[in-house]
Amino acid sequence: MMSVSIPKPITDTPTDGWLQHKRQSQHFDVSECLLGAIQLAQRESRAVVLVANQRRLFRIDASTRRFSLLDRAIKPGDWLTPVHQTEILTAEHRSVESIGHASGDLSDLLWDAGYHGSQGRLPMGAHPYDVIQLQQWPNLTRVAHGPDTARICALLVRSRATVAMVSRWLKVPIEDVHRTYAAASAAGLVSLRFSGAKLDRANEMESRRDASDDTCNPSGEQSAPPAVSGFSGFLGRMVARLRKL
Repeated sequence: MMSVSIPKPITDTPTDGWLQHKRQSQHFDVSECLLGAIQLAQRESRAVVLVANQRRLFRIDASTRRFSLLDRAIKPGDWLTPVHQTEILTAEHRSVESIGHASGDLSDLLWDAGYHGSQGRLPMGAHPYDVIQLQQWPNLTRVAHGPDTARICALLVRSRATVAMVSRWLKVPIEDVHRTYAAASAAGLVSLRFSGAKLDRANEMESRRDASDDTCNPSGEQSAPPAVSGFSGFLGRMVARLRKL
């Protein structure tokens, strides 16, 4: 069989976000868990076998969006296998359903990989104040979930909110919301309604404006207060609510 080379993980230098969030502890890189290898496997034009820890775990066919479980004894630690410790092999020409212990939709496998790989953290690139909404209800009978996953999904299917809002409204640990966000995002179920990164930029602009005002107005007189971060309408109300969290 032909082996597909796997790139070494790239270290992404975290940046400070709004309210000085510590991104290193709140975010995870997909290259540090099995999700990264699964995402690489689904880019292949032919069916492939994903090997981790010297065991064949999955057969993945991106053309049909199906996968087959090759190793019945998937261990919790397998989901945390970094990309550079995996291997992608060209699979034999057989249907996914004809081999393995079970088969399913590839989005379900991506959900599971995102859920387990998260470990209570957000995926790299996601912002704690992203306003998100689920595009559809996940089939929780087939994917990994916790005791509060159904409530989190129910809220995000009908409403748009940040992970902090969901945690506060439902009174559930923020780590559980992070897991659900990571899983749904990996499965392609998340719709980004507002990027929290815009708050970083708006906060930086306000800081620069305040510094400029102090320089240009040494008398200390107060100028007229600007609109909240330059946002109006729904976004202005959302930003005001986020700042209270």
